[in-house]
This record gives sequence, C-alpha cells and structure tokens, in this order.
Amino acid sequence: MKKLFTILTVAVSFFAIESAQAATIENNYNNENETMAVDSKTERVSAGDIEYFTYHATAGVEASILIIGDGDTDLDLYIFDCNANLIDEDTDTLDVCVCRWTPKYTGDYYVAVKNLGNVYNEFTIIAE
Repeated sequence: MKKLFTILTVAVSFFAIESAQAATIENNYNNENETMAVDSKTERVSAGDIEYFTYHATAGVEASILIIGDGDTDLDLYIFDCNANLIDEDTDTLDVCVCRWTPKYTGDYYVAVKNLGNVYNEFTIIAE
C-alpha cells in the first residue's frame, strides 16, 4: 500500500492536478485498478481524467504497451515502476501511444492513460 501511495503522489505531482481532483484519482485508482496480462481490451477514459492499470513484467524481457484511441482527443501514456520512477512516456498530440522498455526487475509496473480532451475517449490497450 505504501508503494501505491508513493506512485499516486508522484503521478498527481507529475500531472499537476488540483488537490480535489487528486483525492478523486486516488480513490478511483484504489477501487478500479486492473492488472493487465498479455492481451488487449477496450476501455474508456473520461474527459480530462486518467485511467490506471497494473502490468506485470519479467526482468530482461522487452515489454510494451500500445494505446489506440477513437480519434476524438489526445491521449498520453506513462509507465512507472513500483518505486514511482517514470520509465517511459508517449506525450505527443495523438491518441495512438506506445511505450517499450526492458524491465530491470520482475514485478508490477503502473500504466497511466491521460485524456487531454474535453470528451471521453474509448481506446484499446494492448499489452505485450
């Protein structure tokens, strides 16, 4: 739980979210965090919101997360390790994002998908 709190603290600071929004994000993360396996699924991120996922990776084996949005808004993708270190990010102006990294350790990595638009974005997340 301490690691989760540290990750949320860094994420909140990183995204410069006001304190009221930060409390909402922390509550949503604790209640709705999902673990990703090697597969894909469709998710929805509300306007101006962030969706979080947990991805379990193996040390020395390249990992990748791909996001393909519906084209309505800009999505950004961030990967954090369990120590709240930013591992990779894709912050261009598109809603197609990819992050690739070779994990230094086996364990959970945290994925944040941020919607920068003013409408929801339905996206497919593909984890390998």
